[in-house]
Amino acid sequence: MAKEQSERDAKTLKEIQDRLGRRRWLIERNWWGNILFHLGVQWISYNSQVHRWRQKKLSPSVPTPVTNLFRATLDTVKSAISQHDPHFLGTPERDDPRAVAAAASADAQLQIILKEGGFRRNKRRMLDWLTLTGNAFIEASWDDSPETGEDRLPFEQCTTCLAEYEPNVIDQDNPACPNCGGQMFRESETQSIAVPRGSIHFDTKSPFEVYLDSHISELEDQPFVLIVESYTKEQVSQKWGYDADEGDSAYSTSGQQFKESAALLATPGVALPIGGMGAEDRQNRITVYRLFCKEHKKFPKGIYLVQTAAGHTLERHTPYPWRKQSGSGKKFYPLVHFRFGTMDGRAWGYTPADDLLPKQYQLNKAESLLMLHLSRMANSVWLIPSNTNPTRITGEMGIQVEYTPVGGVKPERVQGAEAPQSLVRYIADIRQAFDELSGAFSAVRGRQVGTRTPVGTVQQLTERGFGRWATVFDALEEGYEDLAKIGLEVWRQNSKTPRVRSVRNAIGGFTFQEFAAADWDDGVDVKVEAGSTRPHTQGQKLQTYASIAQLGLLNMGDQSQVIKILEDVGMQNLLPGVEEDTQASYKENADFMAWAKQISDTALQVDINTPQGQTMIEEAMLGMPIMVTPLVDHHPLHFLTHRRLALTQEFKMLPDMCKAVFYQHMFQHKQDWTAHMVLFPPPAVTQPGVKPAKPGN
Repeated sequence: MAKEQSERDAKTLKEIQDRLGRRRWLIERNWWGNILFHLGVQWISYNSQVHRWRQKKLSPSVPTPVTNLFRATLDTVKSAISQHDPHFLGTPERDDPRAVAAAASADAQLQIILKEGGFRRNKRRMLDWLTLTGNAFIEASWDDSPETGEDRLPFEQCTTCLAEYEPNVIDQDNPACPNCGGQMFRESETQSIAVPRGSIHFDTKSPFEVYLDSHISELEDQPFVLIVESYTKEQVSQKWGYDADEGDSAYSTSGQQFKESAALLATPGVALPIGGMGAEDRQNRITVYRLFCKEHKKFPKGIYLVQTAAGHTLERHTPYPWRKQSGSGKKFYPLVHFRFGTMDGRAWGYTPADDLLPKQYQLNKAESLLMLHLSRMANSVWLIPSNTNPTRITGEMGIQVEYTPVGGVKPERVQGAEAPQSLVRYIADIRQAFDELSGAFSAVRGRQVGTRTPVGTVQQLTERGFGRWATVFDALEEGYEDLAKIGLEVWRQNSKTPRVRSVRNAIGGFTFQEFAAADWDDGVDVKVEAGSTRPHTQGQKLQTYASIAQLGLLNMGDQSQVIKILEDVGMQNLLPGVEEDTQASYKENADFMAWAKQISDTALQVDINTPQGQTMIEEAMLGMPIMVTPLVDHHPLHFLTHRRLALTQEFKMLPDMCKAVFYQHMFQHKQDWTAHMVLFPPPAVTQPGVKPAKPGN
């Protein structure tokens, strides 16, 4: 029965593959061509009969230069759009304390989940595929293997009847003891159960491995998605516990050949990749099909199916297992499709590489023509009259040439022809076209734009470069949002043990906070902060701050603003002794809180309205451990650190007399710094091309 089921599934899988793979070679041609050009294999042409890129057949005398502006330009584009990680914001969708609390910590907790899953590593891999093919996928999955570790969860004990239950037996939203109906529970001190820690895992998929209906624009609207991957036999055995045989290693798609061949491409030589891997290279690799199906006539409830090329079923889950916990349990794919550029009615994205490849080919041909000219027409030649019989002319310095004068003539040297200026200009125009087509102008590439270039000009050049990519940044932010929501859903449904994050407190130490899947509320919407993925270079930030200062909107005399600027551009080390001052100010906060707790305890032990109580309070007040040292303290840094403590809930609960002492300490820092600014005013900030603001404006 199981064998018959596997055969039926394999037949349906083949039908879906044929349907999704129809005329797919048209888009795979450009993807693979871009990869070959990026790796330096550029003197090639496409053979439409066999659907392969082939080495061009040229005479050995024809030079084949490769000045790889294609790769340099795409690497610039990739570096520009990868500079910043997204900043996530949680928004409560209903007026509920639990939803509000979950939304407030959304970014911090999501960053831990993304770090656990290896998001940054997969982001780099995703951008590699995105810039070259215009498409990339990131899959979110859950790993419960022993490698993730093991945790022990305590049983839950009813405080009324002392009955104990395994974790997750009691409904957290409506707790009730099955034995006595009690609603109060605590952790058992004697019983616990071992559970795999588990870990969320992000994995980048190339477009060669993912099959979609090309006429459906959005991934979520696809009725099914097929992933065709290649694993080693050891990976299959480790992941699914199946010992594969030779029948499972057969190729099934040209895209799979391209994906595997990229690993064997020697730059800039031409080896196996243009024709695919050899049989010996493939004998230990297994082709695995993974079908995510929401809707199909053969699977009315949907299915997740994993099979080898030989039709051996590794996994089979029906109905479709990926459903959201909230609402009506909507089906979703644990995949996010990133596209560089989009066009409605087309599933696959496009990339600047599609426009740059023909230009790179033109550049190669033009430089080859220039080299031919230099080797054939630009060389000097000698005119040798008949019967002069000169010695061999080698061109060496100081050579002596003997010849027989015939009619008063002698050997004569004729200069070679210069390269046509039209060819030189043509090559220069091609190089300029790379910037125009990709949007990677001088300010984006980081080229020098002049030390006296006005701020506005620099910003205009930068905006000119990034303006072409506005839709790219918007698509990235949308993709990161989808990945955060999908990753959060996968983590909520599978995580059994809490995660821990450390938070620096106001006294310089660390507070450790736990959060578990149950802490997340389904009434929270996760968004990416607008603009957080857009590039902001250090130079651009500094130019912007200088421009704001010139307009009088920034007070460079306020050291608190200076400190924040230096923190933003990563140059806080310019403040003299910043580390020592920071440690000293945090220590003052800790010493003050310890002293304030002593005052609070004294006030609770005695009646402060009695003479004895007043004496004890006065003695305790004399022991106040912090003081201002005018010539030593960095007053703005101390003030900001103390202000951070004054905003905490622990400080607000202190007695008024303690808070008043601390406020006086902060005021003295402010007062001393003001006096310092009067004696030593900061120099005016000037910027070429911008007039300084007049005082009072």
